Amino acid sequence: MMSLLSSILLNVGDITELSALFPLRHIAALIGLSTLSLNINGAGKLTMRARSSDASVVRQVFRRKEYDLSHFQQAVAVKARYQAILAAGKTPLIIDAGANMGASAVWFARQFPAARIVAIEPEPGNAAMCRRNTQGLANVRLVEAGLGGTPGAVDMSVGSEDWAFQTTRADEGGVKLVTIPEIVSQEAGAELFIVKIDIEGFESDVFAANVGWIDDVFVVMVEPHDWMLPARGTSRPMQIEMAARPFEMLISGENLIYVRLPSGA
Repeated sequence: MMSLLSSILLNVGDITELSALFPLRHIAALIGLSTLSLNINGAGKLTMRARSSDASVVRQVFRRKEYDLSHFQQAVAVKARYQAILAAGKTPLIIDAGANMGASAVWFARQFPAARIVAIEPEPGNAAMCRRNTQGLANVRLVEAGLGGTPGAVDMSVGSEDWAFQTTRADEGGVKLVTIPEIVSQEAGAELFIVKIDIEGFESDVFAANVGWIDDVFVVMVEPHDWMLPARGTSRPMQIEMAARPFEMLISGENLIYVRLPSGA
C-alpha cells in the first residue's frame, strides 16, 4: 500500500508534469462524477474515468513517457525512417494494439502528425473512452476488436483494473480478432512503421502465426506479461521471432522496444 509521503510525491509530480488540476480526479470520484476532462501537458484535452486506472495510463504515457524514444540514440534512425516513408509518397502506419483509453494513440498522433494510427481495443468501456479522446484527431482510426495471429474470436475475462482485461480464444467468443496483415491491407498508401502491443499476455498468439509483418516494420514496442502469467511462457513466441531478425532491443519502463538495425549492420 502506498505510504502518505509516496502519495504526496506522486501527486506533486502529477501537478508539475501533467496538469495542475490532475489531483481533481480524487474530488470528482468523491462527488460522484463518472469522468473528468483535463488539459494534459503534451496531450491536450483528455477525459479520464474517475474510478479507474486511467490516471495510471496517462502517467505511463505522458509523465514517464514510456513510448518516447528521444533519449535513445536510435531516435535519429526512427525519425529518418519516418521522413523516408513520407518522402516516398506513403503514409507511416502505426498500429496501437491495446489502446486502452486512447492516451497512447494521442501520443503517437502528436509525435508523428503525418502518420496514420490504428488504435485497437477490445473492451467496450475502454474503446468508448479511446473514441472520445481521439475524436478530434483525423489521423486516428479506432478498431474495436482484439489483435491475434490469425482471425477468429475471443472471450474476455474481467481484470482487477481497466487495463487488465485478458482475452482467450473461443470459437463462439464475443470479441472479433483482427490481424496485423489485415489492418495493413485496409490502409491504402500506408507503410508499416511502428507496432505497439500491450495486450495482457495475448502477445503469445500474435507472434505465433502470420509474422511476416515483422520483416516490414521499423519499430516494435511490446509490454511482456510473463510476470502476470507465470509458467505460461507468453513472451516466448515474441522472443523467438524478434531474435531471428535484425533488431536492437531497448527497455523503456515496462516495454521492450525493438528498433531495426541499419542494412549491413
